[in-house]
Amino acid sequence: MNSKEAIAKIKQLLFGAETFGYLKTKDGVEMQIEGEVELEKEIYIITPDGNIPAEEGDYEMEDGLKVKVKEGLIDAIDYAGAEHEDEEEMETEEEVEIEAEAEVTEDEVKMVSAELIDGTIVETDTEELKVGDALFVVTEEGRVAAPDGNHETTDGLVVTVEDGIVKEIETKVVEEEVELSTETTEGIDELLEVFTEGFTKLNNELNVIREEYTKLSESFNKFSAEPAGERQYFNTADYAKTLKAEKINKLQALRGIKNK
Repeated sequence: MNSKEAIAKIKQLLFGAETFGYLKTKDGVEMQIEGEVELEKEIYIITPDGNIPAEEGDYEMEDGLKVKVKEGLIDAIDYAGAEHEDEEEMETEEEVEIEAEAEVTEDEVKMVSAELIDGTIVETDTEELKVGDALFVVTEEGRVAAPDGNHETTDGLVVTVEDGIVKEIETKVVEEEVELSTETTEGIDELLEVFTEGFTKLNNELNVIREEYTKLSESFNKFSAEPAGERQYFNTADYAKTLKAEKINKLQALRGIKNK
């Protein structure tokens, strides 16, 4: 990148597409200029009471840009500091990229390790623990082949090893204990209380019914035990004669009325 390209980039970063450009000196003085930073441009100092023309003198901006002001106009511009800062920024970016590449390279050769539930550290020479990998136990003296058997990791894997080779990998099934929350137990207690109250009320009503039934039974038994009155007999023949006589009397009365 040459000087002109650096200047163009700096201008673009500083002003972009804005009509007014804003600058800030290393002393914290805020300045404003219309358009791009160019010679013979008016430059102002921003104050609480408004913008005032910048006093004569040299001003160094936060980005390293140096501006000389004379009679309120830009008399000279020095981009050397800003260009140097831009170069330092590019160098920093290159260093970051190099470090990132180094980290990627390190990750590529990094071995996979895991911790067993007894605190033992095991690892493989592959990027991912899988069946067929050689499993090693990390000790102070170095790595040794993992012993045969099932090895449980802290993240819930059960690794079966035979002759130092991973033969099987399973996920341990953890049975979760169901714990009743406070809200659940309170709900059960409330339901039990309502059920008990209803049962007590029903039982009381049944007791009342039993008492009434007992009283009725006693009254009925008492009534049944009382002696019956004298039996009355009714003579139907005499009653028939009486009716017949009354009928004859009525006929005779009707005939008498007719004869008259």
